[in-house]
Amino acid sequence: AYALDEQMQDFLSKSNPWALRDIATRLFEAATRGLWKHPAPQLLDALRDVLLSTEADIEARSEP
Repeated sequence: AYALDEQMQDFLSKSNPWALRDIATRLFEAATRGLWKHPAPQLLDALRDVLLSTEADIEARSEP
């Protein structure tokens, strides 16, 4: 998945973590709604990790 590519993650996390969060959220949502047929469990775990780490990064950026 696009959000799991290491180089893309690095680029997006530095330049636009909100976009990375949105990509991971949409992919995860598609899987949970049944729109993404049979994603591998380890893929969903990796997406969840990207989502959580990106959320933490965004929160850290917004702290004064």
